[in-house]
Formats: sequence, structure tokens, C-alpha cells
Amino acid sequence: MKIGKMLKNARLKKGLTQTELAKKMGFKTPQFIFLMESDHSKVPLAKIKRLCKVLDIPKRLVLAPMIEDFLDKLTRATK
Repeated sequence: MKIGKMLKNARLKKGLTQTELAKKMGFKTPQFIFLMESDHSKVPLAKIKRLCKVLDIPKRLVLAPMIEDFLDKLTRATK
């Protein structure tokens, strides 16, 4: 499952709107939440801890796909 879909599912499970999650994350608008959920933007490293706390999800669910993506890019770049 892509990270964006997982984040959206976690947000919906908590009963939060994008606007509510954005406010809890310290964003002024829900646009960045939309971008993360649609995989158009990555979760900022500085916000991972807060995001996981708000959505009540383990950090590994957010970090593992990010690390996997980084390793894939690194592998392609070194071929």
C-alpha cells in the first residue's frame, strides 16, 4: 500500500477531516495533507513523530515506505 493511501485510511479511521489533521499538524491549510495523501508530497521528517501520534500509528508505517523509496532510487542511481 502506498504511504498516501495508508495515511488517508488512518486519518479516516480517527474520524478526522483533512482540515482537522492539518490544524493538529500545525499546517495553515489542508492542502499539504491532500498532497501527502495523494503521494504528491512526502511526509516532512520533522513532522513524522507528530503525525504518528495524532493518527495513532507506529512510526515504522511511515518510515518503511520512505526508506524503501530511497533505497530504490539509490539502487537505480548506482547501476
